[in-house]
Amino acid sequence: MCGGKSSNKALDAQTAADNQKQADITSGTAAVNAAFNNPQRTQDINNFTAATQGILKQALDKQSTEAQRNTKFALARNGQTMGSVDVDQNAKLADDYNSGLLKVTQAAQAAGQRVKAADAQTQQQLTSLVQTGLDSQSAAQQALSGMRTNIATQQAAVDPTTLGTVFGDLGDFYSTSTANKAYNDANRQTQALYGNNSAYKSF
Repeated sequence: MCGGKSSNKALDAQTAADNQKQADITSGTAAVNAAFNNPQRTQDINNFTAATQGILKQALDKQSTEAQRNTKFALARNGQTMGSVDVDQNAKLADDYNSGLLKVTQAAQAAGQRVKAADAQTQQQLTSLVQTGLDSQSAAQQALSGMRTNIATQQAAVDPTTLGTVFGDLGDFYSTSTANKAYNDANRQTQALYGNNSAYKSF
């Protein structure tokens, strides 16, 4: 009889331990999920995406300002201001800028998606740790730490140079404009010298 009671106590203790372990796993998993599924996390990622878009747009606007200035000088250099070439080049500037805005939006959204992917990986890792004994409080703390790290990592990776030279196609126009200006200046100098009879005046 004693042996039976002892066996029952051991079974009851094991059952209680198993139940506690399952309760801890349930609690820990809930803590992890609560952290990552919090609406504030969605807002944090949206804010990060918007901030990234702002940084990239600043870089685009800087390129745009320089492109507009160069185009203005190039047009004036060759007397093409207010003409059809002026209209065409400014239309090209507008098209390139709109294409640049699309690249900015896509790059910012991609950065936000990378944060979400990192969050999913962190959530999965913590859920696995909970299965092996990580308590709910530690799980919640590590979830918050992981989420901060995931955004910080992507913030550090934001690089405006990845936009490339958005207005690069206008480079040929600038180069051609400069070459034409140099040619015209040289031609005028030549005409001034050899097209003027006084150039052959005897001394």
